[in-house]
Amino acid sequence: MKRYEYKVELDTELGKRSGTMQFCVRGTRVEGVLSLLRHTEPFCGHVNADGSCTLEGKIVTLLKEIAYSATGKIYRDALQLKLRLGASDCTLSGTPAGKQTE
Repeated sequence: MKRYEYKVELDTELGKRSGTMQFCVRGTRVEGVLSLLRHTEPFCGHVNADGSCTLEGKIVTLLKEIAYSATGKIYRDALQLKLRLGASDCTLSGTPAGKQTE
């Protein structure tokens, strides 16, 4: 089982929002949590051997919950995802926040 922790930044129409993302990879299955906007929410998905992934979860704001689907790449030293939040697309990028374990 591989464990990852990233400092992340979500680039939205209203500006950049910082947070953290922690997850485990078991085979091709990804499970973890995204901490953003003072809320921590679970997500899940799949990753291929080349690091390309699809994830699903939700982001909670002060006013509502927004479901998202994400596609992108998970690397040992970086994270690049495109999130589909309702009618909007946002970019989530990250850098390692702690020791990655394999």
